[in-house]
Amino acid sequence: MRLRADSGTSLAADTRLHFVDNRDGLTLDAALCAHLAALRQQEQSIGSVDIATAFFNVPGFNLLAEEFCRAPKVRLLLGAEPK
Repeated sequence: MRLRADSGTSLAADTRLHFVDNRDGLTLDAALCAHLAALRQQEQSIGSVDIATAFFNVPGFNLLAEEFCRAPKVRLLLGAEPK
């Protein structure tokens, strides 16, 4: 996932988790929601959320929907199974 500022530059925050293993509540949805919330608290303007993935899960996306609604644009790039 990549976050872009209104100016088009990439955003980063000290709250980024570099490893998410689903243990002790450290899930991907919790990590992403915490990161997006931290950016908001730092008053960094998010221009878009860009996600590239090979797998899409609607219930998983719904876990992030509230945070995504706060971004002006969310882009999802889905990969295809290689032939």
